[in-house]
Amino acid sequence: MRASSRHLPAVLLFLSLALLVAAPARAQYQRLGFVSAGVGGAPQEAYLDAQFTIAAGFIARFGPPVGVSVGVRSITAYSRLRPDESALLDSLGAASGEVEGGSATVSEVGLDLMAGYDTGALGGYGWYGIHYYNESRSDAVITTPGGTFQSDVRNRADLGPSYGAGVQWRIVPRAAVFAEWFRGGGFDDRMIRLEGLRLGVNGVF
Repeated sequence: MRASSRHLPAVLLFLSLALLVAAPARAQYQRLGFVSAGVGGAPQEAYLDAQFTIAAGFIARFGPPVGVSVGVRSITAYSRLRPDESALLDSLGAASGEVEGGSATVSEVGLDLMAGYDTGALGGYGWYGIHYYNESRSDAVITTPGGTFQSDVRNRADLGPSYGAGVQWRIVPRAAVFAEWFRGGGFDDRMIRLEGLRLGVNGVF
């Protein structure tokens, strides 16, 4: 990941910290839980297609029901990607063949600093956080009329940034549905860069 993409989202991090420090002592505090799912994806990966991504966690929110709020989110997510069989066959110059294996999974846990604005029914938010990514890939065995080939892949793990933005619609006073765009991956440039859209629900408890 280029340095610019690492440091640009940090503006949100500093904004969130400043708002947390400046928040009045009587600001409303809420605890929320959330679950979400989506297709996900890894646009920079030539031989992988999106399959699904799921995420869940908790949010500590500070702020009034209407207006600016800040918060901290803990999140656990799991993403799975399947092999792009056409791309793998094309890389070998084969018009036909079979691909076994070649899938990849990424699990992540982390903390995000959040900042948002709520109008009551509608709201928007953004976040920047640091996650621990654990990436697992399976070897792809490609059988073509010209022979059998096997990819050599390695599993990797590293800390890295996660950032994104979302919108939410409050359906009842204590629950909302949301859609968010996310991007993240390990600082190790050889790791998968996840990116996509998740839809979910959150609720106060």
